[in-house]
Amino acid sequence: MKRSLLLMALVATATLLFVGCSNVDNSLDADASRLLVHSNQAILTLPQGATLVSADFNIYLQSPSGQVVNVHRITSDWAEMSVTWNSFAGAYAPDIYGSFNAATAMTWYSVDVTSLVTEWMNGTQPNFGLLLDQVNIDYPRAIYLSRATGNAPYLNICYTLGGNTVCEQTIAIADTYINEYLPDDNSGGVEALFTGWAADNALEKQTLVRFDLAVQPPDSTGGCDCDHDDDDCDHYDGDDDGDHHGDCDCDHDDDDGDHESGDCDHYDGDDG
Repeated sequence: MKRSLLLMALVATATLLFVGCSNVDNSLDADASRLLVHSNQAILTLPQGATLVSADFNIYLQSPSGQVVNVHRITSDWAEMSVTWNSFAGAYAPDIYGSFNAATAMTWYSVDVTSLVTEWMNGTQPNFGLLLDQVNIDYPRAIYLSRATGNAPYLNICYTLGGNTVCEQTIAIADTYINEYLPDDNSGGVEALFTGWAADNALEKQTLVRFDLAVQPPDSTGGCDCDHDDDDCDHYDGDDDGDHHGDCDCDHDDDDGDHESGDCDHYDGDDG
């Protein structure tokens, strides 16, 4: 619900029309721009040639702490169902990629993590996920909902492609918390995540979240798409017809020299 309201507000207030490819088609105008957004996908692949515009990390806060929480980049691999405080061993970068004040209960919190996702996408840093760490040693602790609930942490990623802007959401593929007080205990699969300290004599808890992101590798089709999942084509003719445009021909009928490029499927053989 929150995600839908967020998108509606974005369209209403900024009067922006996003265009893209998706299994979810919320058409604004069949002949013009369309708002197309992937929701709740576990894997997000950035199309070849796309430029990342923004990335926001979103997590649902169930119980507030009133404390500032920082987002850090995790620097080593971990597994949801086996990681512990001791095995994790503080494997996160000191750099702060974003922060928020966990002050309001039953609320989605959104943090700009564009710089972190950019590093993952361009290969500057490996994607082992992000860590939430409370800044001050204070209590009570903050409690969040995990992916085991209906409110999984997610990324909202926007990118440009072919002059259009597309926004997609991808949910966490792993999340858990680690507990300094029980340093050899694993908490994978639980419904609650934590940051901070429960009381003045307690030890710290930190939250780990991971996403599956990728960049689509180049293909040899020239952007053709014959499976009708968008308006492009699947097979590229290499511009043998001399019209200075790559043509696609799926229905095998473009052999009359008309240089049509809206068809799909096979090489059009249109040599002029």
